[in-house]
Amino acid sequence: MMIQIRRATLLFGLVCSFPVMAEPPLPFAMCYEDKQLLPYFVGEGKAVPDTHPGVAIEVLRLMAQERPEIALSFRREPWKRCLAMLEVGEVSGVIASYKQSRHKIGVYPMQGDEPDSNRAFEITRYCLYTKVDSGFRWNGQRFEHLPELPVAVPLGYSIGDLFQNNHIGMTGVNSGDQGFFLLSHDRVAATATLCESGNQILASHPEYQDIKANPVPLRVKGSYLLVSHPFYDQHSALVLKLWDTIVSINQRFYQEIYQKYAKERD
Repeated sequence: MMIQIRRATLLFGLVCSFPVMAEPPLPFAMCYEDKQLLPYFVGEGKAVPDTHPGVAIEVLRLMAQERPEIALSFRREPWKRCLAMLEVGEVSGVIASYKQSRHKIGVYPMQGDEPDSNRAFEITRYCLYTKVDSGFRWNGQRFEHLPELPVAVPLGYSIGDLFQNNHIGMTGVNSGDQGFFLLSHDRVAATATLCESGNQILASHPEYQDIKANPVPLRVKGSYLLVSHPFYDQHSALVLKLWDTIVSINQRFYQEIYQKYAKERD
């Protein structure tokens, strides 16, 4: 009997001497567009800059540091392809504004039937840009002096719905820069993009001095970490932590990060 007890004690000691292996981090691939969208994304093409990548990428990297449960990676693709990859679970997340139809491709942080603005990645504004002598404008409720030429809108951007619902023609462009180029050459009547990005394009291109921003934003809405259905279905508790971690990081660091890029523009 004593021998059996000693053997059991020895076996227990051997088992306890082995370190407990932590769960390996879960791959979490973020997709963002391969066109520069200052100050959120810096650079063009497939490469993800190691330094100075843009506000959104810096926030996501901080999120990954505080959530070791995930192994964060990035892919850069055309925006519509990012959305298609999210739908089939080829990537785990994108940063996207709220759009009802996107519920079929991913999961937003929700509060009842509405997106939870308290857990937004950031609050974004969309602006309309026209030539300075143009009467085409948005007054906050409707468009005035509708143009004959179309409006340039980056492919896949949710703001396109506003023009479609008002029966205004659109020309899809691959980037905000392309929209401004078309506007400067009178190929379109206006271009629409994120205000912060559009204002940086204007500030860095003196040849666009005959272009103005409409003073009233087209839309003010939250952008969110939109997570693929497969990842959410398997790791819903972790996704809730990711959304909450983003809120915490933004409260502590967002303005500092944003001002770093804003100062470079000035």
